[in-house]
Amino acid sequence: VNDTTAPSSIAFGDKTEGDGTNITRNNIVVNVTANDNGVINTLIIRLFNSTRAQINSSNSSSSPLLANFTGLADGVYYFNATINDTFGNQNSTGTRSVRIDRTAPSISFGSLTPANNSILTSSLTINITASDGGVGLGTIIIRLFNSTRAQINSSTSSSSPLNVTFIGLSGTYYVNATVNDTVGNSNSTATRTYILTSTSFEYNGTVRDEDGNV
Repeated sequence: VNDTTAPSSIAFGDKTEGDGTNITRNNIVVNVTANDNGVINTLIIRLFNSTRAQINSSNSSSSPLLANFTGLADGVYYFNATINDTFGNQNSTGTRSVRIDRTAPSISFGSLTPANNSILTSSLTINITASDGGVGLGTIIIRLFNSTRAQINSSTSSSSPLNVTFIGLSGTYYVNATVNDTVGNSNSTATRTYILTSTSFEYNGTVRDEDGNV
């Protein structure tokens, strides 16, 4: 038999990671099916790192072939598959990319934010900085709570820094902030307490409100 025809088909099957997807686990699943009018010699799935260097592979002499590449660090990965028949004819899939991101973004109060337990007059400015080394920031949200811990205001952004000034306040308030990346990893600040007054006094170096509370 003189077989000069490439294997008739090769394709990614069910369970294979979608092209350009972001995942929050340390494994990549690839399922490949192939057909040949003769005899399959080798069906091989190859995994590459962000520099396109091959770091793993899985092969079989029959179809389908299911590979589960585990123990992967955060980063961008590429994979494809190739089939050869017993006469050396070849066919291949396209190449897909996947990003693994299991690391939560960082978030902190910025330098413009008053220290915890500060006593302020009427308005409160909060400054939040956040960053993500993976797929990028999703949403940053600053939340303002009243003395009963009920949320009464908030401010959101998809970029850092996020600055907001809450005005017309009087009493005890609590503030915190949360950030999500685009695959759902999240992180939060601690909660800070602030006392807002309409009048402040300077007394022996101590700031007191109109009731004399420190």
